[in-house]
Amino acid sequence: MTTTFWDTMNHTFDPGNLYGDDRSRGSLAIMLIATIFGMFFTATLISIINNGLEARMDALSKGHSKVLEKGHTIVLGFSEITYAILAELIRANENQSVQTIVVMDMKIDIDVMEEKIQQHMNRFIASLPAAEQKAARRHTRIVCRSGHIYSLDDLSMCSIETCSSVIVNSIDDSHTLKAIMACASVFEKLYDKAAPGTKVPHITAMVMKRENQDAAIVAGGKYLELVCYEDLMSRIIASSSRYPGLSYVYTEIFNYAGQEFYCVKKDDIPLGSRMNTDMTLYDLNQLLPSSIAVGGIDADTEHEVSISEKLSDPFAGKKSCLAPTMDDIRVRDLEFLYLIEEDDNSIAVLPQAPEIHLKAPKERAAAKSPVHYAIVGCGPLILTVLERLSSFLAPGTRVTIIGDGGEEQTTREKQQAYGKAGGELHIKVESARLDRYHDLYEAIPADATSIMVLSDAPTGEDQALADKEMRPVEDVIDERTLSRLVFLRQIREDRKINFSITCEINLDRNRRLAEYTGAEDYIVGSRVTALIMTQIAQTRELHRLFAELMDPFGTEIYFRRVGDFMDVSAPEGITLFEAAAALQKQNEVFIGYSRLISQDSGRKRYEIPVLNPPKYERCGNGGAPIRCHFRPDDRFVVLSSNSYS
Repeated sequence: MTTTFWDTMNHTFDPGNLYGDDRSRGSLAIMLIATIFGMFFTATLISIINNGLEARMDALSKGHSKVLEKGHTIVLGFSEITYAILAELIRANENQSVQTIVVMDMKIDIDVMEEKIQQHMNRFIASLPAAEQKAARRHTRIVCRSGHIYSLDDLSMCSIETCSSVIVNSIDDSHTLKAIMACASVFEKLYDKAAPGTKVPHITAMVMKRENQDAAIVAGGKYLELVCYEDLMSRIIASSSRYPGLSYVYTEIFNYAGQEFYCVKKDDIPLGSRMNTDMTLYDLNQLLPSSIAVGGIDADTEHEVSISEKLSDPFAGKKSCLAPTMDDIRVRDLEFLYLIEEDDNSIAVLPQAPEIHLKAPKERAAAKSPVHYAIVGCGPLILTVLERLSSFLAPGTRVTIIGDGGEEQTTREKQQAYGKAGGELHIKVESARLDRYHDLYEAIPADATSIMVLSDAPTGEDQALADKEMRPVEDVIDERTLSRLVFLRQIREDRKINFSITCEINLDRNRRLAEYTGAEDYIVGSRVTALIMTQIAQTRELHRLFAELMDPFGTEIYFRRVGDFMDVSAPEGITLFEAAAALQKQNEVFIGYSRLISQDSGRKRYEIPVLNPPKYERCGNGGAPIRCHFRPDDRFVVLSSNSYS
């Protein structure tokens, strides 16, 4: 019986065994049937295996296979902002073990997405110093997947259950809201199953319009940290128009290159027994030679609040976390500290604070002349920019808005809308052809002190041209912005008007193009947004700091004239510890300086701001504070809650 079964199986799987088989006709007939069945069975089996392999290869090629990773970062949505996000994550991973980033979107072919990302990242890595390029390539792995950013099945394909954080990067607010809802539902289940104290992933998302913030907050609940593009960009543009050069400071502290914000445990600062004294943050800064403490949070900084409380007050249940508004809190009462320092630097502490010798300023700056702001273009940010300007400009300050053409009725409607947004500012709306030099020349006020160029909203014609030429629609809009920027430079030269220019740019490559021929402030929306979202995705606690820094009624970054705070005429110069002490008297935190380069026809030009400059130098086994020589019109970069200029 066993032999018969074995022979049958041999004939089933190997038809060649039938040849030369010495059996009875009945046995041969049975073996022939077994052989024919075996041929069909083997063919079917091979077909099943082949189809399975083809389906698997097809899934891999189309980006539908599951990502088998833990602790990775997921980026949902592919746009121009994605490149900046990936670049910052690569920088952040340079001193880490190998980290994986998963990018998922449905609106672009997976092969095209992979090719574009590879091209941009290769260019970015090539731009890094040679010492960093090897680490950048080795420590980050980018995986692309094709799927809907709000599909639970597609999110599962990205292993969302085991990720460290999710960045929602869609430029469509409706898709963003759905993606937040999907991610939050997954994290809610993880939270219910997790042991007490287990860290659950969080969501960092951006909504383009302020009107969609509330819906996003409700959808994301406690798992969401939200950035509003309108509010963020309006705040930075308005502030930079007031202090030329401030856009560089924002970009520097928001990214991972150079000086940046860190949230560190108090115990990681080697203070020893001094930790238990009445030391304030200002006292601590007198002991830090290579970093600056700007604030901190304690265990009771936040308590659980309801969604309705969050909607009515974004800061509900939270205390101030920045030094100028922390009511003289002691270091011993804090759990975490916010520091400005350079990546990979250990936190050094001096054994004792240097001696401070302060002299009162000999003369203060003359009273400032009235300011007159002009805004060229009525883009999507115009209303929020006016709201921001009204929060710090004196009532009655003149603001002229120059729109591109339009009928008289439209101009009157704009006058009403802009007047309401500008509060007590004196708003005037002018109409001009912004693509014609002479029209713009006539529209610019003769006494303008600061001009903002706002990016236009995309039109159907813009999108059609972008599709035809296969480039982002933002690039088409930037062309008009750059044209207006060139006109303004020429107008400033022809009319001898001393005004500063702050320009909103959509794409970073166009910002680099504009910088070749001018030293204006360029605010690149995609880049700034990407920098902040990446920082929050990596360190959730930083959202609290950024939110307060961007709040019009909280602590902000300012430039202060050096001569208004101290006498700098001594030939030996001053130490930066003394600069910090002089600013402390006004409840302000020193974070850097910017030197005056030249002053032509009343227009002052400054060096690029230096943030967190070294304050101490080594001399053998000892050390000494570094002495700097300033002029009265040089500027300190400070954190302050005082809005005076």
